[in-house]
This record gives sequence, C-alpha cells and structure tokens, in this order.
Amino acid sequence: MNCKFQIKYILFLIIFLGCAHVQSTTSPSFKQSNISELAVIVIPGEKTPQRQIEDVFISAIMKKGYKIVSRSDFEQIMNEMKLQYSDITDVAAAEIGKILNIPAILIVQVTQIEEFKLFGNRHVQVSIGARLISVEKSEVLWIGTFSHGDLESGRRNLFLNISYYIADSFPSRY
Repeated sequence: MNCKFQIKYILFLIIFLGCAHVQSTTSPSFKQSNISELAVIVIPGEKTPQRQIEDVFISAIMKKGYKIVSRSDFEQIMNEMKLQYSDITDVAAAEIGKILNIPAILIVQVTQIEEFKLFGNRHVQVSIGARLISVEKSEVLWIGTFSHGDLESGRRNLFLNISYYIADSFPSRY
C-alpha cells in the first residue's frame, strides 16, 4: 500500500465509520417519574443477535431505575393474540402493554444492515432504532437511533456497541 492510498483509507474510516453519535428525542409529554415499569421488545432480523441486543437494553435501562417485564410474559400475550414480531406496530404494542398493565413498551429494531467491500476488506454498516411507546395513547415518548460501521469480522460487537450507545441515551427515571 502506498502512502497516498493509506492516508485516503484512514480519512475514509475516520469520516465514514468514526463520526457517529446517538440521535435521540424525547416528547414533552414523557414524564420519567410516571413510568416505573416497561417491556423491551427487539424485533428479530436476519443476522442479528436479538437476545444479546435485548440484554444490553434491559441492563442499561434497569440501571436507570426502571423495572422490566419478563420477555416470556410478552411472548405469551403475543401468542394469545396470534401476533408475530413483524406484526408489532405501535398500536399493537400499546394493546399488549395494556394487557401487561404497564405504562410503556420500548421497541428496538435493526433498521439497516449494509455490507460492502472497501479496499479489499468486507465492511458492514448497521443502523438500530428504538422507540418508547405510551400504552395509554400509543404515542412515541422517546426515540433513539444510531448508525455505525466496522469490518465484517466485528459484526457482533458492532450490534452490541450500537445497542449500548442507544440504551445509554435513554432518559434516567430519577
């Protein structure tokens, strides 16, 4: 690799892969003190570590003072309602939340996976979004998104790191 090529490659990595931050927005009607318990639902996707993403969100949100409803309770209600994960809209999530008697549900979804080759290396760009839905009004109370890229070999860690950054931006209860 010549020097010019190395510099271009490093600049590309810094600009494209390294300049990222969580974008999050909180609704004026979101009062953290009114939400003590919520469910975390990760919509499954191809090649996504669904359970690990869910664990990252649950851990981070519990540290912020919230109680988390068991995944099995949520899945039992989905089965009773004959819903698949792909059927979970904001309104359907709110209906499930009413049955669980919780004020909100956090829906997490991998929104983009883009694979590409760059300078002979395989890379992946991943975007994840999360939104907190009010059970009472089916209203989005909070939304967070993050996109980042890495070498293909770091795919699993990329999913988990992105999940951590988004979950860490979730508002603290206190």
